[in-house]
Parts: sequence; structure tokens; C-alpha cells
Amino acid sequence: MYLFSELQIIPLLFLFLLWGIGGWLMTIRWFDLEPGEHGLIGFGIGMVITNWLGNFLARILPMSVAFWCAALLTLALGVFSAWPLNRELLLTQQKVQWSKWLLFIIAVFIFTLIGRGLGMLDDYQNLPTISIMATGDIPPHLPGAPDVRYGYHYFLILLGVQFMRVASAAPWTALDLARGLTLTLAIFLTVLLALRLTRNKTVAWISAAFFAFASGTRWLLLLLPGTLLNRISSSLTLIGSGHNTASNLFEALSRPWAVAGSGPIPFPFAFVNGVNPAAIMMHNGYGVSANLIMLLLLLLAGQQRTWKTGVPLTILLASLALANEVDFAILYFGIVLVAILWVVQNKRSSPVDKTIRPPYSVQFWIIVIILAGIFAVIQGGLATEVLRGRLYPSSTQSDSYFKVTFSIMPPTVISSHLGKLSLLNPLQLLAALFEVGPLVLALPLVLSWGYKAFLKEKWFQAALVASAIPSLLSVFIEYSGNAGITATTRLLSNLFFVCKILAVPLFWLWLQNQPDWKHQIVYSLGAIIMLAGVVLFAIELIAIPHPVYTDFLTDMDAHFYEEYWDRLFPSTAWVFDPDSSRAQTLFGRQANSTINFGVNTPQYLALIANPDPYQLNTVGYSYIYADKEYWKLYTAQLDLPCVKVFKTIEGVKQAHGGFAPDFRRLADISECK
Repeated sequence: MYLFSELQIIPLLFLFLLWGIGGWLMTIRWFDLEPGEHGLIGFGIGMVITNWLGNFLARILPMSVAFWCAALLTLALGVFSAWPLNRELLLTQQKVQWSKWLLFIIAVFIFTLIGRGLGMLDDYQNLPTISIMATGDIPPHLPGAPDVRYGYHYFLILLGVQFMRVASAAPWTALDLARGLTLTLAIFLTVLLALRLTRNKTVAWISAAFFAFASGTRWLLLLLPGTLLNRISSSLTLIGSGHNTASNLFEALSRPWAVAGSGPIPFPFAFVNGVNPAAIMMHNGYGVSANLIMLLLLLLAGQQRTWKTGVPLTILLASLALANEVDFAILYFGIVLVAILWVVQNKRSSPVDKTIRPPYSVQFWIIVIILAGIFAVIQGGLATEVLRGRLYPSSTQSDSYFKVTFSIMPPTVISSHLGKLSLLNPLQLLAALFEVGPLVLALPLVLSWGYKAFLKEKWFQAALVASAIPSLLSVFIEYSGNAGITATTRLLSNLFFVCKILAVPLFWLWLQNQPDWKHQIVYSLGAIIMLAGVVLFAIELIAIPHPVYTDFLTDMDAHFYEEYWDRLFPSTAWVFDPDSSRAQTLFGRQANSTINFGVNTPQYLALIANPDPYQLNTVGYSYIYADKEYWKLYTAQLDLPCVKVFKTIEGVKQAHGGFAPDFRRLADISECK
């Protein structure tokens, strides 16, 4: 298969082996896990710890060395946790379940191939980021703005950086593999969670499928009377890719989703979702990495045999902030809610005693939570930038990219496609209910399960479920920073996550002594919730035989990547390209081009309109990269004697339903002075 030609499989497998053995060794002495859980949970622990350590080591060591050292340190921690290693300890472990691991490998392969067939959802920002990070820029700076710190949730991208440096994968392959691996591992961990709750393998696998495919139910709008649907449509203002699809909802529901890089068969707009997307559609810069980490914490919390488990648990919790700072912050709100509930209950039970003595089991978690919070604000990412902004406010233009501001508003669900859906407007409320879907009907059962966990002093489980409450209340909050209003939808992610992983096992347990009609209702609702995800997955499979780089790269560009990535001297050199995301991805070099992703500075637009190599060199560019059309349009400037062409690669481009000759050319303009 073409995937194996795009990376070095032996170093990659060795890296996986170091992750797996290190994490597995941590589980056999430090945690009291169920039979058959050690392997997958251990692999997940090893992956997260290595990635987290690599985030720090990459700042002081060469990139490849940093990630190998991180993996070896993970193995060393595993050996330390299991020491002394004796035969009896190893023999007590269950034999390797080869069929499960084979299925795991197949699933990783399939999801990675799906990613290779799609070039959608923010590739224009994620591919330049991973390429520049892989050259050593960790924590990252904004692609297109070298002096601006990019406080992104870059855990998944950092995992892709590992694959670039260890397995020589290209950015597009590395990111697809990172998404495929984390998605598959999250699905399999959902199996373990459901199996632990129900002891039923069939229910466990159904729960995994539910996690993968469950989403909103926008398609149910198609069943409404035309007059009502028109009234709903008239009340909405579509935004983002929704607006690009059609001018109104009524027309959009019968059209393909207008998103770049969607594969040979486009996704129907009626089945995608702007609030509650299916896990299999998370082709963005963070994917399901935060879900994976929370699943690991959920499976490990309460299973500790020693205080030493605080080391991996602290790293997992800190990594959550690097994977998705929103989930991390809302989880901490859940922790606060659990603490308040504990204080209230203890005050009622002993009103005379005014002292608060947390139980011993809480003291362990207090230390973990505090340490993880400290690491969260120093390790990089948005949490670090928010703290930096508070400690060092500047009167000049900020040198940090993201601006974080919130405002209170009437209850509103914000869809990245349908726009603002006010819950006080009956028509928009109806649209919001379909966009969210019946998934939230599982919330009462989930909250009940969380309260029982609280009574049993299972603090993390209780806090994770409690985080669904502030997540739900986020309908009163609107994010208005420079990430755009659509970032507000991420505040609901904790609510959807706990419902997706717990709905199937909890409903199965609840239905044990219920009449048949309740069974039929639950089964029907489950099928309705999963239908859109299944449809989209079928369309994703069609993309597998048609691998792409992304919508702004071609075979010609890929050849330049293979020959010149991270090889242009000096490492601080800038490359001018009319499509700035392209050169940053191919060469791992910066440009001074960006105000916001997709929006160039006026100065850069002026240079595009007049690429005088002397002027380009004056403002800091050492190289220029462009296609045939651009080179031909500005021949007078680009064919000057000081412009030294390194290489030209010829190919074709699509034009007017056919193909036309094209080329890519890289030139050195450092002598244009």
C-alpha cells in the first residue's frame, strides 16, 4: 500500500514498542486493572507520556534525539515502576490477545488511509504548523508571523511531529497517522470502559461504535413540513462553510457540504454537524486527543495501588491542557463542583463540626490537580499564553496570537454552520434541538452515575461527569476572540463526550427490568443518533483509493518537500510564496505574511502584486517559490540575473475540466541587494 512508502516503518514500530512496554510496565504494579486492560491502557499511557516529555526535551535537544530520549525515559519509568522485575510478576499477566491487537492495527490503518484521502478542516493552518514545529520551533510560533507565539492546543500536532522526526513521514502523512492512531485508541478504550461497566462484550463494542458515529441529527430537518422548514430557514443566518454551501438552510440541506478537500464524493450538508460532530469526522488540529486522555484518566482513576501513580496521572492531566485547554478548564470546573458538593454534604451531616477534613483519597488528587495545573501553565499552549498575558500585559500590539474574551448572552447554541441558534426563539430552538440531537437525553443517567461515583469516593469519575454541568451552562457564554465565534461550540464538548462514552452501557443496565416498549424507544433513538455518522463514514471510505496531500499541494510540491524540507540555509531564512501556507509546509521555513489564517497582511499582498526580488530581500526573504502562472505573470522581476533558480519541477494542473502544463520553481534571491 502507498502508506508504507511514505514513512519508515521499522523506526516507527520500535517507537511504538517503547511506548507500549513502558506504559504496560507502569500498569502491572502501579494500577489494579481488569484482565486484558493492561496492553491498550499501557500503550496509551506510554504514548501520552512520551509526547509530553518530548514537548520539553525538544527545547534543549535536537528533534530526533529529543523524541527517542522521551521514549526511552518512558521505558525507564516503566521499568522503575515494575522493579524488581521477576518471572512470577510477568507470568501473572494475561497472555497477549493477538486478535484484539490485529483488529486495532487494521482500524489504525483504515482511519489513517481515510485521512490520506481527505484534505479538509484547517489543513491550511495545521500543515504549516506541524512542518515548522518539526524543525525545532516548540512551543510554536504562528506560521506566517515569526515573532508571534502561537498558543495552540498542539498535543496532536506534536504527536505528528514525532512521526516526522522518527519515521521520516511527510507532514500530511504524519498528521493523518496521528489522527488515525488516537481515534482508534479512543474507540478501543471505550470498549474497555463499557466492558468494565457491563461485563458484556457485545454491549462494549456497540458502545465503541456509538462513540465513533454518534452526532447531531440535522438530517431530521428533512422530515419537517416544507412550510415549517422554510420558516426555520428564514430565521437563520448561515456562517462559515454553511454560508459557502448555500444562502439559506432550506437550499443547503439538499446540497453537498462546501468544504475544501472533502474527497471524490462530497459530504451531504444535511448529515454533517456544526455543534455535535461524529468522532470519525474530527479531521482538525486536535482530533479526539483530549477524549483519549480523559478515557485513560477515567480507566485509571481509583485503580491506584501506590502514591507513585501520581506521576503518570499528573502527566496525563497536564497533557489534557495541551490537547484541548477548553476540556481541561471545564474539567477543573467539574472538580470545583464536586468539592462544593462534598463540603455541603459534610456540613449537613455534622453541622456542629465547622472544620473541613477531606478524606485521605482526596488528598492524593489534590496534589495531582495542583501539579497538573502548574505544568499546564508552563508547558506551552493556550493556558501558558493566557497566564503570560495576565502577568505581562503590554500596551503595544500583542506578541501572542490568540485573544481570549467571553461575554454573557441569552441562552444560545452556536453552530459553526447554522450560526447563532437562540433557545428563546421557537424556530431557532427547534433547529438547535435537531443540531444537537437526542444524545443529551442520556444526561440524567450520566449524572446519576456520576453521583454514585461521588458517594463511592471515585473523585475523577464524579468530576468528569460534573463537568457536563458547566459545559451545558456554556449556552449562556459567547467566545469573541480571534479564533472566531465558532470556537464557542467547543465549550459543549465535555457534555457530549460523557454522554457518548456512557450512554450505551448505562442505558443497557437501566433497561434490564424495563418493558419492551422502552427497549424499542432506546434502540430507535440510538440508531437515529448514529445514522449521520454511519453515512459520513461510508463516504469517507470512498476516499481511501484517492490519496491527496491537501487541497493546496500537488505532486510537484511533494517533490520539493522530499528534497528541500529543513535544508534551506540558514534555518531562519524566509521563503516568499504567493500561497504562504504552501512554502511553510514544504520547507519548514517562515514568512512574514499573516494577520490571521487565510488573511494576509497588506504588506504581503503588496509584495504578491509586485515581487521585486530586491524589495523581497530587503524585507527579509532569501528564497522565492511559485508556480508557472505566477512566474510567467512577473517574468520581468523574477528573471533578473540575481535570481538563482535552484530547481524547476514540471507537472500538470486541472484547468477547465482538463489538464494544463504547470511547474513549481524554487529560487535563491539572497544576492538581490
